[in-house]
Amino acid sequence: MTTHPYDILTLPDNGCLIFTPCPGTKGVDLANSIRELRQAGAEAVITMMTDDELDKFEVSSLPEVVQQSRMVWFQFPVEDDAAPAKAFEQSWQAQKNEVLSLVRQGKCVAIHCRGGSGRTGFMAAVIMREMGMDEMQTTTLVQGLRPNSLKFPAHSDYLAANYDTKSN
Repeated sequence: MTTHPYDILTLPDNGCLIFTPCPGTKGVDLANSIRELRQAGAEAVITMMTDDELDKFEVSSLPEVVQQSRMVWFQFPVEDDAAPAKAFEQSWQAQKNEVLSLVRQGKCVAIHCRGGSGRTGFMAAVIMREMGMDEMQTTTLVQGLRPNSLKFPAHSDYLAANYDTKSN
């Protein structure tokens, strides 16, 4: 039996982040992929893909499937191999407190992009930095699961511009 791939990063203080490729695209249908993420402990799913990507990969029903599984769905869209733009920033600012609250309560949040590394690792780093983790610890933990994460200059630039000047 094929299973949906994922890796769990247990955070030092509380909660966990589940790194995963797009549900429904790795030989397991969408409903079963979401069920497996729920069984792994996910209480929310963060989608980093755009609506156009969800349509292209035939998973546009993802929000409904997540919600039917009694999980919270968030979308913080970033184009593949692109810098976070206005759509990401607006969505993140509107919903970041809810995401951070889940993690601080010790809950698991699944994060996915197309392949489960680039934008997924970027979003994990954003959450970790928001929770007060420093750059070195964040990079070490994220790249421990996804060695190719946090190597795209636009993602690194965003993290540096938004977190490296803050005192934690």
